[in-house]
Amino acid sequence: RPIASKYPIASVVALLFRYGSIPIVMVSLPALLAFDYRASAAAWASLAAVVLFCTVIPYFLNFWALSHTDASRVAFYVFLQPLVTTALAILLLGEGLTKRTVAAGGLILAGLAVSAIRGRLLRRPVP
Repeated sequence: RPIASKYPIASVVALLFRYGSIPIVMVSLPALLAFDYRASAAAWASLAAVVLFCTVIPYFLNFWALSHTDASRVAFYVFLQPLVTTALAILLLGEGLTKRTVAAGGLILAGLAVSAIRGRLLRRPVP
């Protein structure tokens, strides 16, 4: 949180992407070299939309939130994102709900519950 409130959000996100991309490119280099880059404009536009709307904008919003509220509250919303995405995929795209998805959602909710309960327990005054 101190970094998010001290530096401009765009700078933090840019540095995060810059240094995070180095190991990703190193690991994916063989696949990138073998990739056929001939794709339709719609495919490239879809890729750009995914990068922008599913990566860049959420990072900006998360860092903005970190500079304005507690990290625990931001983490709560970050961990809810997969559940919201799954619900939207089921409702809008007709994706199926599998046992694995239900189990993963249950684990996310259980982790959030444990975190919330533990946080309340730690805030109680010690007798």
